[in-house]
Amino acid sequence: MKTTSRLAFLLAVGTLALAGCGGGGSGNEVDNSAIEELVAELNRANAQRDGAAVCELLQPSTFSVAFSSRAKCASETGQILKQAGKPPKLVVEDISIDGETATVSFVGRSGEAPLVEEGGNWYLALDPATSASADDPATDDGGSTEGG
Repeated sequence: MKTTSRLAFLLAVGTLALAGCGGGGSGNEVDNSAIEELVAELNRANAQRDGAAVCELLQPSTFSVAFSSRAKCASETGQILKQAGKPPKLVVEDISIDGETATVSFVGRSGEAPLVEEGGNWYLALDPATSASADDPATDDGGSTEGG
């Protein structure tokens, strides 16, 4: 299932890798602070194995494409969190903000967690390939998620 594997990837990279807080940033203080607050919420949700709380932190504009309901998201996410075991303690190395998208890199890891700003709030990007054009579907260059 595409949705389940995408969510598993996000949880592995996003939730687990965002277990630390701090580091530098290329955005303004308000955005960096909001991203650090998102990290704190992810840490809390992950520590409590709270799938519903994680779902509240996912990109709203693509949520309905990935999940048919909040209940389905919470159920699938909760199962993944329970199977994941105890996450490693990682530290954010850098926050790189480019307009309404951002990436967070981590000390000792090669991956990055994609984030997107929507409605003035930061979220985990559900579809990193299209999150840069989430607000403007006309700029989508082939990675369309239409029909959902």
